[in-house]
Formats: sequence, structure tokens, C-alpha cells
Amino acid sequence: MSIHIIIDGYNLIRQSDSLYTLDRRDIQLGRKSLLDTLAAYKRIKRHKITVVFDGANAPYFSQRKDQMKGIEIKFSRGGESADPRLRTRLDIDEWFGTVVNRFVAQAIIGIPLTLHGSGEQIRGFIALEDAMQCMTRLIASPPEPGQYAVVNQMSGFSSLREIAKNVAKIGKEEFNLPVKIQRVENPRVESERHPFEPIYENLHKKFGFKPKVSLEEEICRMFKLLTKPEIKRRIEEKKHHIIPKTWWSGEKRKVETIEIFELEEEIAKSEGKLKNRGQ
Repeated sequence: MSIHIIIDGYNLIRQSDSLYTLDRRDIQLGRKSLLDTLAAYKRIKRHKITVVFDGANAPYFSQRKDQMKGIEIKFSRGGESADPRLRTRLDIDEWFGTVVNRFVAQAIIGIPLTLHGSGEQIRGFIALEDAMQCMTRLIASPPEPGQYAVVNQMSGFSSLREIAKNVAKIGKEEFNLPVKIQRVENPRVESERHPFEPIYENLHKKFGFKPKVSLEEEICRMFKLLTKPEIKRRIEEKKHHIIPKTWWSGEKRKVETIEIFELEEEIAKSEGKLKNRGQ
């Protein structure tokens, strides 16, 4: 399968301590070091790689398109941010949607956040900025020839219920949104509660990874991005893809709602559970 990797050049440079040090000394050095690193990665993986550099902070870059060591390089116009050109997907749908994206999108357009079944399923989490930091560290330290290494790229884990509670709290307190949470039938074949104890120490011990962005900070960033008028409009256009209709059993029907509740009710339930455990 052919893979095409598209990278926001300056964003990636500024997530790497070593690249950022060069970037602050000379912006050209930071660019060259990133491209050298990606070229080494391309020799191993053979993926097509395109790097887009933001013209807003580099008015003297006149080229629009270039090639270096097999890496395609594109420049946005002077004064133009490269980021909007890379926002080609929102990941809010029932098939490929990630939980934070989906919950924040639902909160913005007034759909109660959907918990499958009990909502006690555990999911790993990593902020986009931290994921890019991991990428630069892993690219800079590839395995030896003939070796195969697996690294779990995450900064923490939480239950879907806790993530929903965080999204509802931030949406209500920071963005004045009347967010509700709903439990729906679970279309997946999975346990309501399952032991999930991910091992991800290698990121810290072997590669020096230190997470910079908490779950709450990433949720807040997501709200700021997805509430932009042009992006909210795109969410509205695709909202019919959010609520699950595809069952792992092969059945095709929309899930039924079991209950809808407010954030305060969920907080009260959580506090009640904590009190019961303490007795």
C-alpha cells in the first residue's frame, strides 16, 4: 500500500529540541536538518514525503515548489499560513473518528456526547503536538538494520466517560455551550469494562519523550479550532456521519439512546462512587 506523508515543516521543527535549537540560530539550518532527517527516514521506509513550509514567517522564500533528496518541498505564499492547507480531515465520523475530535464536534453542534454502553472502556491519548515530538524523536533514532521495534505512542489513558466529562466541562465553562452526555447501545463487540494497561515507558526511557500538553489543554485547543465558522460549517455538513449506524455484527441501523444526562449528574455519580469506595 502506497503511503504519502504530508508534514507541516515549521510545526514539526518546533516540536524537536535539537531542530528548534538550529531553527532559532538560523531558520535555514532548521529546515535543512529536518529535510536531512526525513531523507534518512525515506531511505528506510520508501514512503512519499511532502513538507509544506509556512510563508508567514519566511518572506524571503521565493520558491513555490522544490525537491531535495527525494523529499517534495512546498512553500505557501509570503504572509500565508500553511496550516489551513493541511486541514483536510476532521476525524469525527463513526468509522475513523477519534474520541476527542468526535466529542468536541458533537458539543459544538449540539449533539449529546455518545458513550457506547457504560462508557467505561479505556482509550490511550496523546496530543497532536506531543505526537509530532514523538515522530521527530523516533525518526532520529531508527532501529538498527535487521531489527524491528514497536513503540506505543501515547502520553496517558482514560475511560471514555472521563473524557466525555472533561469535554462537557470545558465546553460549558470555557465556551458557554450547553453540553449533554448520552449513553447509546454499543455497536462494537467488546467488554463494557476491560483491563487496559499499556506499556509505553520506552518513549521516556529510550527516546527522552516528555509530554507537554495535557488532555484538558488539547480539548481546549480542539474547541478553539472547531468553533471557527468555516470548520463548524464543515462539521454541520457531515453531522449525519457521527452517530453510529454500523454494527460489528454486520447489521446496519442507528444506535438507540439509553439515557441522556447533564454534566452535573455525571459529576454527582462520580463523587458518589468515590464516597462509596472510601466507606
